Amino acid sequence: MIGYQDICEAKTKREMVRRFEVLLKEVAKRYGSTPESHRATQLSNVGYCSGYYDQKTAKRILDWLGARHPIFGSSHADGTLKPGYYDQKTAKRILDWLGLKKGHEP
Repeated sequence: MIGYQDICEAKTKREMVRRFEVLLKEVAKRYGSTPESHRATQLSNVGYCSGYYDQKTAKRILDWLGARHPIFGSSHADGTLKPGYYDQKTAKRILDWLGLKKGHEP
């Protein structure tokens, strides 16, 4: 089974998308239903994994797949991050604690 690391470390958008689509098919085969029915959950999982990479790599993952990190959210064109599932105040505290730029309001 293809792993999230395999997806995150793809060198081109085409390869990343291809690996992600393979993952969706594997998950659907293992757990049932269609690949599309697993897309939102798997994008969230890949988004979470992006947080383990440097900011440039994380931005590439979020942009290329349209994924969101549960805390950091998705990225703006200027490289800052839109907060994810947490409210603005909590997200700002987390980003400040990690020493990252605060994103713009979503």
